Amino acid sequence: MKSSVLKLGGLFFIVILIGLGIKIGITAPFFSDTETSTNNTLSVADSFDPNPGDVVINELMWMGSTKGASDEWIELRNMTGRTIDIGGWQITKWAPAGGGSEQLMLTIPAGKTIPPNGFFLIAQVPNSDPGTALNVAPDHTTTSITLHNDNLQVRLFVSNWDTGGTLIDTAGNKGTPLAGEHKVSTPKKFYSMERNNTPGDGTLVANWHTATTSVGFDPGEDVDNRGTPKSVNSGP
Repeated sequence: MKSSVLKLGGLFFIVILIGLGIKIGITAPFFSDTETSTNNTLSVADSFDPNPGDVVINELMWMGSTKGASDEWIELRNMTGRTIDIGGWQITKWAPAGGGSEQLMLTIPAGKTIPPNGFFLIAQVPNSDPGTALNVAPDHTTTSITLHNDNLQVRLFVSNWDTGGTLIDTAGNKGTPLAGEHKVSTPKKFYSMERNNTPGDGTLVANWHTATTSVGFDPGEDVDNRGTPKSVNSGP
């Protein structure tokens, strides 16, 4: 019995030593890695402030749709691999009246985000409304959307556009829309203005094209209406 106790005691002691050895062996690297990881995390967090081009104005249905001239929408695209909080961001429009001026169009509500490499659709009304041809749910709805068929320019800002908010992207050059097609006679054409896959400068016509496919519209509305709301743009 005594021999068994000694053996068990010795085994317990060996287990303790092994445990201590493991602990001693991993403690230093563990805390070293933790410190490195913490430093990296802080560094990455610092880069989370959005930069120009991180989000682009990806598509404009500036002419409305077969459902009506007010069936306009704006699609934003996240060009990064991380979720971006766009709550409080503002979109402005160029108003040509009286010599022309930039005016606030809308403010995106708090809590709104764009997923990595994803899309954010802003429309006049929900897709359940009979006044829209959309078959996909907008991420935000507001009747403040106004897209001019002439003198078109839309700009996206972080926070207040008129008090130093960072300009993130621009679509249009205050003239005729850089892409898209509008024809009310048969055959009707309500074709959106789409950004190229490599966005480039949004004020240049070379970086836009007219939609060639129809995705995200109600059945029967996908013939005269072309665009890709909340989907990858068609090729130029």
